[in-house]
Amino acid sequence: GEVIAEAVLVPTGSGIVDIASTYVHPAHRGQGVAGQMMLAVVAHLRDQGLKATASCPYAGSWLKHNASQYADILANTAE
Repeated sequence: GEVIAEAVLVPTGSGIVDIASTYVHPAHRGQGVAGQMMLAVVAHLRDQGLKATASCPYAGSWLKHNASQYADILANTAE
């Protein structure tokens, strides 16, 4: 019943969600849990046909670092 990791996705309209925050319980940090969570987030977004922006610094950095693999879910914020 303990939360190990959490990502908060906030709908912003037109099939776009903002990854507003991410959290990993302190006891599980440094073990790759946040990266695994982001893989699950990306899979969810693809399954739902959604695009994402990220106001969460971690999620934004992760998406930028992995942009070539996940370009299909990145929202063009200039639209």
